[in-house]
Amino acid sequence: MTSLTIRIEKIGLKDAGQCIDPYITVSVKGAAIFFEFKHYKPKKRFTSTKCFAFLEMDEIKPGPIVIELYKKPTDFKRKKLQLLTKKPLYLHLHQTLHKE
Repeated sequence: MTSLTIRIEKIGLKDAGQCIDPYITVSVKGAAIFFEFKHYKPKKRFTSTKCFAFLEMDEIKPGPIVIELYKKPTDFKRKKLQLLTKKPLYLHLHQTLHKE
């Protein structure tokens, strides 16, 4: 059996430092691993998803990987994807495979 560890290195957002209580949720849906960047909006009093990225099963291999950021809402079916901006913004990950 093989397990996977993913370390989130950095996220390329120009205004990430201005976000309140930012965090990334990780979920597995179908044949992909999704990463959602969320932050708190005090004026609206709720947590909002700013953007998302995903890793498909064929992209799982040891070492670093850089994946694109997409506009919300999170599209778990990966059908109507829109890049977050025209500038190349990415989520930088490092993958480690553990064989048991």
